[in-house]
Amino acid sequence: MSATIDAPVIIDFTDGKAINLPDAVDPGDAVPLRQLPTVFTGPTGPSGGPTGPTGVTGPTGADGVTGETGPTGTAGANGSNGAPGAVGATGPTGANGAAGVAGDTGPTGATGFTGANGAAGAAGATGVTGPTGANGTAGITGATGSTGVTGPTGSTGSGGSAGVTGPTGATGSGSTGPTGSAGAVGPTGAAGSGGASSARNILLNADGKVNQRRASPIADLAFGHDCWHAEIQAGSLEVTGLTDTNIADEFPFALTIGNFTGSATRIGYAQVVESDRCRQLRGQGCVVSGKALLTVTANLRWAVFEWTGTIDAVPKELVNDWTSTNYTQGNFFVNTASLTLLKVSGSEAFTANTARAITADTLTFGSSMNNLVFFFWTEGTVANGSEVRTRWQLELGSTASAFDHRPFLEVINAVKRYYQKSFRYTSQPAQGANNFVGALFAYGTTASTTTGPHGTVHLDEMVKTPTVTTYGAGSASDANWRRQDDGATGPAASVAGASKSGFVVDCTAAPGTQGTFGIHWTAEATPTA
Repeated sequence: MSATIDAPVIIDFTDGKAINLPDAVDPGDAVPLRQLPTVFTGPTGPSGGPTGPTGVTGPTGADGVTGETGPTGTAGANGSNGAPGAVGATGPTGANGAAGVAGDTGPTGATGFTGANGAAGAAGATGVTGPTGANGTAGITGATGSTGVTGPTGSTGSGGSAGVTGPTGATGSGSTGPTGSAGAVGPTGAAGSGGASSARNILLNADGKVNQRRASPIADLAFGHDCWHAEIQAGSLEVTGLTDTNIADEFPFALTIGNFTGSATRIGYAQVVESDRCRQLRGQGCVVSGKALLTVTANLRWAVFEWTGTIDAVPKELVNDWTSTNYTQGNFFVNTASLTLLKVSGSEAFTANTARAITADTLTFGSSMNNLVFFFWTEGTVANGSEVRTRWQLELGSTASAFDHRPFLEVINAVKRYYQKSFRYTSQPAQGANNFVGALFAYGTTASTTTGPHGTVHLDEMVKTPTVTTYGAGSASDANWRRQDDGATGPAASVAGASKSGFVVDCTAAPGTQGTFGIHWTAEATPTA
């Protein structure tokens, strides 16, 4: 029988009791030769993950030479001694397995419980030692099992970044197979913002992407950008559509309103949110956030109301006295029955042409809320030519998240619940200001009113029965039907059978000549009174 020894040794056979290993074994560790069925390994490296299940006991190899004692790790609490395993008969030394390629060592996790050591199997060749990760927090030491066979010590690699320690695989018998590479464990990324379909923002068209009406300027309480109506101290409000874009980084669109009345005044914008979109917030806490850029140095404020009156019939007027600095109902705000002020922000100071975030703040809705109203305004007057560019977010929870950017198509489809038109998107509805593109067409003859043009419009389901307005196509200056081929005036139009799903445009007389006639229309159904 022979044993393979990887380091130089000197064996003293004079008394048959001791083995001396220079630079590797302390003289006090003399071992009688009769104990030579034991194989010795080098120092134990840092602890890895939890010990896997005990493998099948292989034959005991020839006695090896005692290696250096490794550095002592942090001592855990002593567990009870495990029962020693039975020593099997000494078998031949197993063939050395090929060294596997060491993968990157991940961060060292917390030390798991140490299981009982199984009987020693045949010692394979030591693979290349990977870089040593930082020591993790010592776990509770389990019961100490019998001492296993000590293998030769590998070289210590350079310290790597700490990674999560994977579980230890089961120890098999026989030769050591190749080690697979370990994938590095990356850090957990920050949670991304929700996509458009998440609809975190209760406010619609919150950054002014859509403006179907295209009217500017607009009067007090009139609608500008879809879902937003004007609240102004005096004069009229200038609004724009998609002209103000790329306001700042991560600020591609904005609700842009301006004072172009000729004198200084206070201006604002408000949105009444449909009951179907907000009643789930009853009794819930919400947070308001936003971003703005003003072309003048001025202050902004915002407020939130809840409406407990008739569903989707909310009064639009919110201000009682624009000059008041007492931001309560009956003073600055109206004191309308069933309309309750829930939150008024602090004063938000802006430097001219500098975009910044608006301070987020929280509020809680009552259990009887049917609609909510969001309103923002300039605290003081702003000079003629001043513009206010903003975007807003009102969402469930107490912490503001990243702005819920929603694509144009999604927004325009959503706001059609409150306003639809036959005109091209870029066209402002007006009498005789548009051609026949998009118009409703119907054929009519001269026989009688019943044979004149009659057309049916099918709508995307609106929040309630809309108010329908007709417009003459082509160069018309009235709301009559117009013959398509030559623009000749047709019979007067009348609307019948209006519902949330559509309406019919009739005629009040027979046309003077037969032909195909066209007419434009708008349908408005906002959740306001």
